[in-house]
Amino acid sequence: MSNKVRRFAPIAMIAMLALTSCAGPTADDTTDSGASADGGLAEMEPISLKMAESNPEGSAQGIAIQAFADRVSEASKGKIDVEIYWAGSLAPYANSLSAASTGLADIAQFGGPNNPEDTPGLAWLPGVGTIQQDAWPLDYLAAHAATVSTALHSEEFQAEFTDNNVKVLWLGASPKAEMYCTSPVRSVEEAEGKRVRTYAPMWSTAVEKLGMVPVGIPLLDVYEALQRGVLDCATTPSGFSSMAQYGISEAAPYMMPLHLMGFVGNGYIMNLDRWNSLPAEAQAIIDAAAAHWAADAASSFVEQYSEVAQNPPSPVEFVDAQEINEALGAHNKTVYADLVSTAPSSLKDPQAIIDQFATAYQEWRARLLGEFQLSDETPLTPDEVRDAFISGPDTFDPVEFGGFLAELYARN
Repeated sequence: MSNKVRRFAPIAMIAMLALTSCAGPTADDTTDSGASADGGLAEMEPISLKMAESNPEGSAQGIAIQAFADRVSEASKGKIDVEIYWAGSLAPYANSLSAASTGLADIAQFGGPNNPEDTPGLAWLPGVGTIQQDAWPLDYLAAHAATVSTALHSEEFQAEFTDNNVKVLWLGASPKAEMYCTSPVRSVEEAEGKRVRTYAPMWSTAVEKLGMVPVGIPLLDVYEALQRGVLDCATTPSGFSSMAQYGISEAAPYMMPLHLMGFVGNGYIMNLDRWNSLPAEAQAIIDAAAAHWAADAASSFVEQYSEVAQNPPSPVEFVDAQEINEALGAHNKTVYADLVSTAPSSLKDPQAIIDQFATAYQEWRARLLGEFQLSDETPLTPDEVRDAFISGPDTFDPVEFGGFLAELYARN
């Protein structure tokens, strides 16, 4: 692993942010460990927070999660331990909101499209990301930061979390979902009838526009489904890095760099009762570490994309997907044009949210171009895509980017 991802913000910065962080509401509850919201960290008994994580330990998210756990432990002087249950061993991703809401997990992943009935606004939110362009890693980083600016402290989105008895730790964006197939798919004609693993309605609708057949299969079962011929292709919001991590490229070695919409509004949540039981000082430590966790996740994705492109665990062929991406581009424009009409009634002014994200995205895009050596050219050919993935970590400073996001969290 190169030093770029490991140059995460130092614990001293976490402690400084914790002193200025706006901790969440407190309550008179106590946890089973005896930690009281009325006392300080010094009086708090050591606690362990159970975390449900669908990704494996060595994944891009896994690296950032471990860094978060280490920061929290060090900043709390060992009082708070984050016990991570990897690869869905505590709760599958599809059930993560329920796991955090009921207290099965103290911390869990969150994806709005998984829960359209419980979080209708957050299930709708990814559609705003259809304006995202495709220069790597510029547009991914800009969308990630714009999500923080737009969604993290929206009263309407916060109400959806509170109604489900959870507190949001961070929200961001995932890279656009590439697709792996068992045979090359270079055109809409070749895509016709292919069975592809998707996991959210927004991607299912998109692949249907290509004539493909969406199939809902848990990520841990995708490898076997590809080998048995149940699936022809697979996609995931964690993109290139997780496909390699799960060994999917071994069963489906043809990688299509599709322009499926990015996953705007994914992140991590914490059981609200557990959160309210913590003293304000402990809450501030978790909040401050979560701010850098969001940046670490982005940096880890960029780094792992580079590593996998250079040294794939099994041979991977980058497929020219330009024709298919033209069709996806037309679909994304339709989705964006229909956002107001498809918004749930719980959102009072969806156009304001759309405009806020668009403005933040363009502002962050301009800021990142000014601060770093990022390219705003969209890679088109297989060689251009591979080169963009490989050079990604050399184009920006993850510590500086993390500082930008930490400022956003602190201001809000």
